[in-house]
Amino acid sequence: LDPSMRYLPEYLYMGGIYLGPDHVKAEELDHFARPVVEQFAEAWDPGLLLSRTATSSTPVVVETAIVLSVNDLPAARDIAGLMSHGSHFVCSMCDLLGQANATNTDFEKWRLRNVDEMRSAAHEWRDASNERRRKEIYNRTGVRWSSLWLLPYWDPTRMLVIDSMHCLLEGLVKFHCTEALRLGSETEKTPVSKRSGPSVRAFSITIFLSVLTEHRSYAYVFPGPAYSGNTLKPNDVVSVSQIHQLLTLSLEGTAATPLEKVFNRLHSANLPALQWVATSIGLRIDVPFQPPPDIAALRRTKQPAVCQDFGSATGTVETLLHVQEVIRNTQTPSWVNSVPKNYGHAAAGTIKADEWRLLSTVYLPIALVTLWGDDEGSQPDAGSSLLRVLDHSMCLFLAVTIACFSTASLNRAEMYRSLLKRWLDDLYNLFPHARTRKEKPNFHVAFHIYEFLLLFGPVMSWWTFPFERLIGALQKIPNNSHLDGPWERTIMQCFHRAGNLRLWLRREHPSQALLEIKRLFTKSFSLPAQEDQIMDDEDAAAEPQRKRAGPTRLLYKEYAHRRHNGFNFSRSSTHAGNANILYTTSAKEMGIVHAGSIEKMTVGANGKVKLSVRRQAPLPAGRWDPFSRFPALRAASFSTDIAGLDEISFDEVLSQAARYDYSHGRTVFLSLSRD
Repeated sequence: LDPSMRYLPEYLYMGGIYLGPDHVKAEELDHFARPVVEQFAEAWDPGLLLSRTATSSTPVVVETAIVLSVNDLPAARDIAGLMSHGSHFVCSMCDLLGQANATNTDFEKWRLRNVDEMRSAAHEWRDASNERRRKEIYNRTGVRWSSLWLLPYWDPTRMLVIDSMHCLLEGLVKFHCTEALRLGSETEKTPVSKRSGPSVRAFSITIFLSVLTEHRSYAYVFPGPAYSGNTLKPNDVVSVSQIHQLLTLSLEGTAATPLEKVFNRLHSANLPALQWVATSIGLRIDVPFQPPPDIAALRRTKQPAVCQDFGSATGTVETLLHVQEVIRNTQTPSWVNSVPKNYGHAAAGTIKADEWRLLSTVYLPIALVTLWGDDEGSQPDAGSSLLRVLDHSMCLFLAVTIACFSTASLNRAEMYRSLLKRWLDDLYNLFPHARTRKEKPNFHVAFHIYEFLLLFGPVMSWWTFPFERLIGALQKIPNNSHLDGPWERTIMQCFHRAGNLRLWLRREHPSQALLEIKRLFTKSFSLPAQEDQIMDDEDAAAEPQRKRAGPTRLLYKEYAHRRHNGFNFSRSSTHAGNANILYTTSAKEMGIVHAGSIEKMTVGANGKVKLSVRRQAPLPAGRWDPFSRFPALRAASFSTDIAGLDEISFDEVLSQAARYDYSHGRTVFLSLSRD
């Protein structure tokens, strides 16, 4: 079906629902899925015999299949009978094992899991004689029985998709903004600890003295070898990261940490982690150690107390205020949803997935590029640490932008994966404090979105946004709260009755009475029809502007709004966000993109629409465009001055744009095209 129709109630089949709010256990979930899967198994072999169809008056055999299963990561593992994403079997698609390998980016070496072996393990688990045998099979293979294996074609490595909404938006984007950039988040202040004894104190003071007195600067880059969950327990890995962070804190300058506080927090770390850090930097820990009489007297006399190269202050109040200012003052079309203007504050509430999408593809790129990619109208120093942070952040934001396009190609999929690799490879180098969180399975599974882009096209065809909205709609259906049957039946009946009613209203050759019912139904429960033109009260005010050549002949009519290709355009005096566009003006200038704001829209007697657009002047010579550093963002800076007035048609409009005016008489136009 066309994407505009695909998720409408009249075209959805709801096989069943179960009552929340808690998730059912993995073993119980299969009981809900099995009746539906069994129907699809029969619908595939031998198939369904239909007496007739819309295109055939004779019987037709139809084969129906489940092509893909769309879930968040925990539900995907449960429905497919696979071990949790937090287990040793970190991936459902490839042979990568171990949580510690979640940051592995050598995707050329990954191999798909053997589906025949997975199917065999599932049958072996199902036919096991006792629970002990089943547990052994499950621990060895990471696979248990799922009713999806009733389908002869079921292949979880190709059909169990990675949901981009949860993985990218609520996963990686949220992690990067809150944990790495620390925009509006509080870092944990209490290390994982096993507080005890003199041995812990001896280790902690040994490490403390060694690191603070060597003739080097360890700011944000700890001089120890890599470590993993293969050599340390998960909690110890987290604690090692926290020790590294403690030993690289600035001792002077803004937001400095007093030396005594560093030592006290180091003393509270657990013993295995301290042992690891000590041995990793070559300290001897088998000799008696006497604490110095005055810890407070220790200073970094031979190394900088404030980091000069690493650990840039990204989550500052100034940065957050600038992000909020960009959110408030960026002009966007009416179809672009809003995000909290007080983003970063507790009062903003929980940021939703669509808000993370807009933040990462529109607002944060504009905010961070204008803040860290510009030096008072000039190009910033190439060695700037904040410029490195900007380049790193844009790798993730551009990857998300590419993934969310409405069209997909091999080139775009490869660019997505390349950007994601660059982001993950540099993550802990630039943000070592982010390592104090456990490895995220999303780091790994996000790479597999590449395969699904090639298999099924744009993520909007297989992400969970429509189903999350459906769940929200179902929760709002009035019911009698009688559980264990009546509640579920009420919800199902209401949903399908609404779908049938909508389908009935779409019938051909409706009666006048049905047309009136449809008009009232649409006015009450639907968005305005996507007509070619929309008028409002302001259009009525424009009526006197009609120009006539004679007593009755109409030359043109001015409109406040016009709808084109499903998008609403407005003159700037009516809605500034709907008026900002990117366009070309003639075939001679093909490839030259202009930016401007619609001043007037007129329709002549021939029905053709003309747009009068105030074109932005180009940047003056010598003025820096910070967005030129990121061509994949499809954003460019112009002067806030007006260069002239262009008369164009809708055919010359490339896209609507988000607009933000910033320093030194500059304005940026960011394309909102989905293609």
